[in-house]
Amino acid sequence: MNNNDAIEFPYRGWLIRVTCDKGGWSAQAKHPRGKQFATIQSSYDFAADAIQAAVHFVTRANPSHAMQQLLIELRDHQHLNNDEYKHLYVSFEKGMQRLLPIKTKPLQEYER
Repeated sequence: MNNNDAIEFPYRGWLIRVTCDKGGWSAQAKHPRGKQFATIQSSYDFAADAIQAAVHFVTRANPSHAMQQLLIELRDHQHLNNDEYKHLYVSFEKGMQRLLPIKTKPLQEYER
């Protein structure tokens, strides 16, 4: 596979891209309203591992974003204070990480 080849496919409304370069296979995902791909992880030995990481990322990102929006709304309507908001969101994220563990680089926020 040369550097310009990529595996791309839609998954749950997102676009997943897996590419190969000298460092190995890289996984990326782009939110339907996003302009750029977020790098999920690079340097996988196999394309299948990069695809699995991208699928897990999307599977996690959708409920994570929905939970964040709900908690923001509750905070904005004074049903939660800022500390409660942060604690609940971090707690949810830790639970999702245990459920679907993936190693990630710092992710770019997808556009809201």
